[in-house]
This record gives sequence, C-alpha cells and structure tokens, in this order.
Amino acid sequence: MRFAQDIEARLEREFAEPALSTVREALAQILDMTPRTLRCVLHLGGGRLDHVLHFAEQARMDPRDVIYWAEYEEPESPGASPRRVRDFRSPFE
Repeated sequence: MRFAQDIEARLEREFAEPALSTVREALAQILDMTPRTLRCVLHLGGGRLDHVLHFAEQARMDPRDVIYWAEYEEPESPGASPRRVRDFRSPFE
C-alpha cells in the first residue's frame, strides 16, 4: 500500500521496522479516509507507535475528533470559540 508522498516521507522519517510495518497496517485500516485524517493521526502520534495506534483507532470511531484535536486549540477564555492552528488538508512540509 502506498500513501500520499508526504505521508510516506513522514512514515519513513519517524519509524523504522518493525514499527513502520505496524503503522502502515494501522493506517491501511483507515485508508478510505482522507489524507487529511491520516496526517492528523500522524501529527497526534508524534512519532510514537502506541500513540499512532491509539489515534488511528479514534479515527475509525470518528475522524472528526482527530481532525479537531490536531488542527484546533482550545480557547483560553470561557465561551470563546476554538481556534484553528494547523491545516492538514495540505501536505506536510
């Protein structure tokens, strides 16, 4: 299985075998989701296998959650709206 080029590059930069194969398998299970969701999972995973597996599972349950967690910052004042601080619709740089 091949992912978008930026996702492949991030996978190879952050993981070595056998973790790389495990991460690829986890992402393949959510491959029908957008590259944005996959990027959010990797961002939230922070290069840690257990975190990537956790967030891949969360994405299977509701991808909107991982998008929110990866792209938005909680407001500091009560009643304020969350603020977008990242946009993973675009490839990783």
